Amino acid sequence: MVSRLQMVSGNGYVLNTNFTKLYERLDFTCPRHFMEEKTTQEKISIKKSEISLQIESFIYRLKPFVLYRWVSFAVITVIFLIRMFATHKYYYAGYIAGLYIVQCSVLFLSPKIDPDLHGNEVLPGATDAEFKPFIRKLPEFVFWRRAFSASALALFASMLPFDLPVFGPLLALYFLLVCVFTFRTRIAHMIKHKYLPFDLSKP
Repeated sequence: MVSRLQMVSGNGYVLNTNFTKLYERLDFTCPRHFMEEKTTQEKISIKKSEISLQIESFIYRLKPFVLYRWVSFAVITVIFLIRMFATHKYYYAGYIAGLYIVQCSVLFLSPKIDPDLHGNEVLPGATDAEFKPFIRKLPEFVFWRRAFSASALALFASMLPFDLPVFGPLLALYFLLVCVFTFRTRIAHMIKHKYLPFDLSKP
């Protein structure tokens, strides 16, 4: 090839020689490091996915144990409340966790299909020829998981060395008012459409 370049033009060989020297001076280790770094990131991502799948598998194994799950939620909530009232701190954590649990409770007591939009036919009733279960907007297992996570995070927040200065009694009063207004609206909705968020007539 060099002979051909010499036959065409002498400058061609000079350009080829300069290109060869430039090629030898370049550091081609960067792509290799990049590939190693990318491989390491992929390994970390795969490891995170495996740990996440193991945690999800363990959590879903608890699904049949309804009583034990809610007892664990009650225990961790009571521990946080005792710590909060004993130290007179972390009212903000209890307030945020409480509001979140109330919101999840409303979804748990609400039908998946709103009868205000689709009529009472979507709700189970005594006139049905066959049993129709009450389908919730938020399933029981998801409700427990969210409520347990909220209480656990509140308890974890109470272990931290800092706290937000808030007036506890006023925050508690506001929380009670929110609960009363929220559940009053939900009860009124049940009375209006004549349904209960439980399968009492299950054969």
